[in-house]
Amino acid sequence: MGTHYHDERLQAIYVASEVGGATRITSLAIEVATPPAQTLSHWTIRLKHTPLTSYAEPLWEDMGWITVYQTMKS
Repeated sequence: MGTHYHDERLQAIYVASEVGGATRITSLAIEVATPPAQTLSHWTIRLKHTPLTSYAEPLWEDMGWITVYQTMKS
């Protein structure tokens, strides 16, 4: 979790076996080993289906996402 820049993004693939197959996601958690020095107050979580099981090379997918959670700046 980088805080050097104003915005930080992360994209990851979780295959069905990691999330238990088709189901409703009711919660998410992030394990933070070392909290950043600044408060992280504006979160957006987007999800999408993908046929990929991993990325062969760095790839930022920029289409087809559904926003499932978003906090507003305070």
